[in-house]
Amino acid sequence: MERLLTSKDVCALLGISRVTLWRLEREGVIKPIPLPLRHKRYNPDDIHRLLRKQNADALPSAKGM
Repeated sequence: MERLLTSKDVCALLGISRVTLWRLEREGVIKPIPLPLRHKRYNPDDIHRLLRKQNADALPSAKGM
């Protein structure tokens, strides 16, 4: 199993700010794993899945060609 990611790791991978990460959590796009003392981590599989979706959405559609 891969190690869990910190919020800093996730922000760097997605190219977003911590505020945007918190907004995505609030909207249910990203689900953190709660840890003691108000810490949280993120499942790398969830983040990589979101990255693939983000990249697929950024690709131009072939319909217009």
